[in-house]
Amino acid sequence: MNSPWGNESLTARYKQIELLRHYFPTIQEVNKDMIFDVSSILPSRRPLTIRINLGRDFPNQPPTLTVLPPSSHKCITQQGLVLPSIHEKLAQWSVHNNLGRIISEILQKFMTDEPIPLSSSSPSPYSQYAPQHQSHTIIPTTTLPSSSSSSS
Repeated sequence: MNSPWGNESLTARYKQIELLRHYFPTIQEVNKDMIFDVSSILPSRRPLTIRINLGRDFPNQPPTLTVLPPSSHKCITQQGLVLPSIHEKLAQWSVHNNLGRIISEILQKFMTDEPIPLSSSSPSPYSQYAPQHQSHTIIPTTTLPSSSSSSS
């Protein structure tokens, strides 16, 4: 089997994936060994998903985290990316960090300081994917006869 990762990196990668599965037994694998979704319900009863993109250089480079649905928060960019500064060990990434614990602690931060979903009136980086609706104005093609008073 040909792998884009060396044996040592591959072993460390699978160890991190197992840590994710240990912390989040219901984790969804979106793209094999690359992209995972961790979903939760916030105290406000809104759903929140953290998409974890391990990337080709993981675990030598940190994962990329995205929040779904698009939300506003001091630790989330307008593109939905979670800033590494949200967690010290994400900002100072090491192969030896526990990714499962880091994601768990980030989720805990979001439980106490909830991201605010972008409203439909706010410009969203995802709006380019929304269906485009056209407004239609109805223009009459005939005119109705005006009522004229006839005198005798």
